[in-house]
Amino acid sequence: MKYVKAIWQFVAYLFWPQKTDKTRYDIKDNMEIQELLNYTQAQFEDLRQLMTELSDRVNFTQTDLMMVLRDENCHLYAILDGERIVGCVTLCIFHSPTGTKASVEDVVVSSAYRGQHLGKQ
Repeated sequence: MKYVKAIWQFVAYLFWPQKTDKTRYDIKDNMEIQELLNYTQAQFEDLRQLMTELSDRVNFTQTDLMMVLRDENCHLYAILDGERIVGCVTLCIFHSPTGTKASVEDVVVSSAYRGQHLGKQ
């Protein structure tokens, strides 16, 4: 439950940004939140490690990542410390008879970065 406020702050930023650049948001020092549109091999390995921290049953592949990045209704946001991905969240947008909705999925921060209040920045 302690992450709920940070998640809602992040979702609010996505829908009502104070900046014109919707794909990048500075949070502290050399860290930023950025929509992931492409990636390096090292960043894929960072994401794979994060997915194992989220669930040890996940077998995250580059095919999985490419499917997310190519889906116009999925937006994968990463917390970057320099070029390293230290956290991520997926925003999934879908349409139903009652309107457009969004779902926040796969929220995870590297165990080495937890407790730094990155979501509150």
